[in-house]
Amino acid sequence: MLRARVITGLIGAIVAIGVVWLGGWWLTAMVVLLALLAMWEYRRLLFHLQIHASFVVMAAVVLLLICGAQIGKSTLFLAVFPALLPVLFAISLFVKRTNDFLSLFFTIGGALYIGVGFASLVLLRRADTWVWHAPVADLGLFMVFFALVGTWLSDIGAFFVGRRFGKHPLAPEISPNKTWEGFWGGVVLTVFGLTSYAYWYDFPLGTAVLLGVLLAFSAPAGDLFESMLKRFAKEKDSGQILPGHGGILDRFDSLLFVAPVMVSAILLLLERL
Repeated sequence: MLRARVITGLIGAIVAIGVVWLGGWWLTAMVVLLALLAMWEYRRLLFHLQIHASFVVMAAVVLLLICGAQIGKSTLFLAVFPALLPVLFAISLFVKRTNDFLSLFFTIGGALYIGVGFASLVLLRRADTWVWHAPVADLGLFMVFFALVGTWLSDIGAFFVGRRFGKHPLAPEISPNKTWEGFWGGVVLTVFGLTSYAYWYDFPLGTAVLLGVLLAFSAPAGDLFESMLKRFAKEKDSGQILPGHGGILDRFDSLLFVAPVMVSAILLLLERL
C-alpha cells in the first residue's frame, strides 16, 4: 500500500508540475478531466443514499465555470457567479430525478463545490491577465505552485506532527485521526515553507505570510468538508482511481478550498477592482 501510494504520488507530482508549467488549455483540459471524475465520485457517494444528483447539470455548470475561467477575466468570473444559484435551481427543476429537495440541493451544492474549486485553479494560473501590478514575473505560475506547495506542506505537517504529538482530537465526529497538534503543526510548516518560497522569488513577505495563513486554515477545512461528505455517505474513500490515495476528491479535497481562497485573497490584496 505504501509503495503504491509513493509511486502514484510521484507520477501525479510530475504530471502536475508539467501541466501547470505549460498552463493554457493544457491545464484547462486536465482540470476538466479531474472535475468530471470528481463529479462522478460525488454522484456515486450520494447514490447509495438514494440522492440523485444530476451529473448533466453539474457537468454543464462546471464546464462553463472552468472554460470561462480560461477564456475570461476575474471580473467576468465574479459577474457570472451571483447568477449561478438561481440559474442552477431553475435548470435542476426541469432535469429528471431532481424533483426531491435533497437531490436538488446536492446537485446545486456539487456544481458549486467542484466547479468553483477547479475553475479557481485555472483562474489562479491566469493571474497575470487580471492583476494590474504583479509583484513577480509570471504571477500565475507562482501562485499555482504557492497553492500546491502550501497544500502539500499542510498535509505533511499535520500528518507527522499529529502522529508524533497528537493527543487532542480536532473533529472526532468527522475525522477521528486528526488532532489539534497536527493542525497547528501543519499551519507552522505551511507558513514557514511558503514564506521561504516567497523570499526566494522576491515576493512581498507580508503578503506571503497572510496568504500562507489563509491557506493553512483553508486546506484542513477542505479536508474536513470532504471527510464530512464521506461520513454522510458512509464511505471510507470517494473512489479507487488513485492507488494508495483513494479517489480524485480524496486527493484534491484541500485544493478545492485553497484555490478559491487564494483567488479571493489576490483580488483583495493585489488587484484593483
